[in-house]
Amino acid sequence: MARKGGTKGKPWRASWEDSTGAIRTKVFQYKVEAERHERAMRKQRKQAIGTLAEWLAGDGEKRFLSGLAESTKKTYRGHLHLRIIPDLGDIEIHKITPDRIERARDKWLASGLSPAAVTGTMNALARVFRILRKARMIEASPSAEAERPTILVPKKPPTLTPGEVERLAKAVTFARPDGINRGIYGDYVRIAAYTSLRAGELAVLSPEDIHLDSSLIWVSRASSAGVKSTTKDKEGRWVIVVDVVRPTLERLIANHDGPSDAPLLHGPFGGKWNHSNFLDSVDWPRLLTRLGWPGFRFHDLRGTAISQWIAAGIPLTTVRELAGHASLTTTNIYARTADSALAEAKKLADAHIARNLPLATRAEHA
Repeated sequence: MARKGGTKGKPWRASWEDSTGAIRTKVFQYKVEAERHERAMRKQRKQAIGTLAEWLAGDGEKRFLSGLAESTKKTYRGHLHLRIIPDLGDIEIHKITPDRIERARDKWLASGLSPAAVTGTMNALARVFRILRKARMIEASPSAEAERPTILVPKKPPTLTPGEVERLAKAVTFARPDGINRGIYGDYVRIAAYTSLRAGELAVLSPEDIHLDSSLIWVSRASSAGVKSTTKDKEGRWVIVVDVVRPTLERLIANHDGPSDAPLLHGPFGGKWNHSNFLDSVDWPRLLTRLGWPGFRFHDLRGTAISQWIAAGIPLTTVRELAGHASLTTTNIYARTADSALAEAKKLADAHIARNLPLATRAEHA
């Protein structure tokens, strides 16, 4: 705001920050001139800042990650490069509005990203704007007015039956209009649906992690935004190999021509495996809607495996260890999806008890 304090002939002083953060001043005869000049200088500074991607490419990303724990840095770097820069990076910083952020949020949700992951991305974006505001490069943070998605614990997480898993695997194999058989896509779906491995864990799964002689997979690494790190539980875990997915793993290992610690999966034409490219290639949201499962996310294949384990009667404590859940509370969410198996469980229990009852007792209960 223009203030008095100039010379006798020019009593009004305009003050503003230039693109380096230095305070500049100029005196005017009239207040309206000083205010007009301040507005012009603020506009010029905004334009000098450039796009979000340009600022981040300078020292912005370094400032954004400064002071964060290493594990948080990896997560926030992933939010930055997987979503924030691709969808908001080419926009001039002063033109990023709450509405534009909410449109990006809706796009992320529509792509199948979980509300929790979208909220994490928006938290990272809020940090970006806090830094910009502290540096006085913007006057207010647009992310402060953008609404976060509502995170609800689903009463019944969406899962697929084994038959539906096979249907999905075949659908992604031939999802592209070119008619090319992308069998690796079907393999990806099957492995996820029967092992519960997360997308980041599958990206770095290698033949040396798979122990078919004992029907186990050792999961200790994951990839986030192309950066290898530990798994979410940070300790590693063993996962069982069920018979239905064994032939897929055997074939992939037999055809693997790299070092035993190199990733098992590769792109359909031999390149590096990329989860985002897979989702885009098969047009995941539209494909799943066409199959009759709108809103089904790739991550729900993990829940599919967990639910199958629970329905099979594996103790929840064991399922928790296989899934790498921090607590049984999370595992119990998936236990609810197995309620439909309770009636069948009762039949099996009745049959078992009946087979082991003495003949006389059986007659009494007949």
